[in-house]
Amino acid sequence: MLLKKSIANLNVAECCCNHNIDEIFTIGASRAYYAVYQKMKSIMLGNKSFYEDYLHIHKLKDARLYSHKNIYFAIVELLKNKKIIDEITGAMIVAKFQELYHYRIIADYDNKCIDKKTLEKCIDNAKTILNKLG
Repeated sequence: MLLKKSIANLNVAECCCNHNIDEIFTIGASRAYYAVYQKMKSIMLGNKSFYEDYLHIHKLKDARLYSHKNIYFAIVELLKNKKIIDEITGAMIVAKFQELYHYRIIADYDNKCIDKKTLEKCIDNAKTILNKLG
């Protein structure tokens, strides 16, 4: 279900680019973020023992189980451990995800809107990360 949501959220984000309304661009930025988060969470659910060990090693056991911050650091560590990505790619994923998170906070909580150029950047970041996640 999370993978279907991830794909749907990316599609919604892309559809939002077809409008010239800042409020719709804002919705798209939030959806681009959730496309990535849901894919990451799905991967962690499929690697539950790795994720539990990650939380224990990093003394995050009492943290919210699938907090956004825990997910993106854990996914990078998992992909590096499996030799799917290297350190540089891992750092790139973290940076792009943090940027997506920043715009998601603006989109969901701030009293301002995202413009079309920023939405396009969010979609590009989301696609780059999703591609690396496989």
